[in-house]
Amino acid sequence: MKVKVEYLSHSGYVVETDKIIMIFDYVNGILPSKYLKSQKQCCFFITHHHSDHFSESVFAYKKTIVMSDDIKLDAFFNVFKVRPGDMLVCDQISVKVFGSTDEGVSFLVSDGDVNIFHAGDLNNWHWKDESTQDEVDAAEKAFLKIVDQIAEFPIDVAMFPVDDRMGSAFDLGARQFIDKCKPSHLFPMHFQSFESLLPLQIYMHNFKHLRYYLPVRENHLFEVEVTS
Repeated sequence: MKVKVEYLSHSGYVVETDKIIMIFDYVNGILPSKYLKSQKQCCFFITHHHSDHFSESVFAYKKTIVMSDDIKLDAFFNVFKVRPGDMLVCDQISVKVFGSTDEGVSFLVSDGDVNIFHAGDLNNWHWKDESTQDEVDAAEKAFLKIVDQIAEFPIDVAMFPVDDRMGSAFDLGARQFIDKCKPSHLFPMHFQSFESLLPLQIYMHNFKHLRYYLPVRENHLFEVEVTS
């Protein structure tokens, strides 16, 4: 089946399946009105309170919102606060909530046919060029503990941070996530430049089961084929 994935900006993505529209961590860039006007179920997902992932403006759209409980706002009609370990069923979707190695949560969302993972700020934030070995080891252990939990579930489309501010081996977390979770389609996010995405693309050639996508502009729209 066809799944549309649109890169908005930074960590913001829209994923549209035959049944639902999922809008993740939308803050900046243009959110096309076609998603808000669609007759399909439309849900916003907010992984944590950082200003590059969360804006109160999303409440104005009056859509269902699933947000991390580190956001200091009360839940109200159609707004659900979640924490790691939670499971939520909302109309046509089910949501599994996992932890993060920074703030908030990560999401695995299913419409019954397609499984979508958005990592938020879950990553192996190792900072090897400026951290002690003990700090690097602790960061990796915390990251892999969460990834092992996620790996128990199939993932069709994943969005994961690839942040070259970490210096050498900046895409290590993405590689480890790919090795363990084996998503079918991977979209990078939280990157600093489009050029920084190329090293991971070379690594991706080792995986015949996986397609890697390079968004080269805001509102870059992709259509991917997901096999059930």
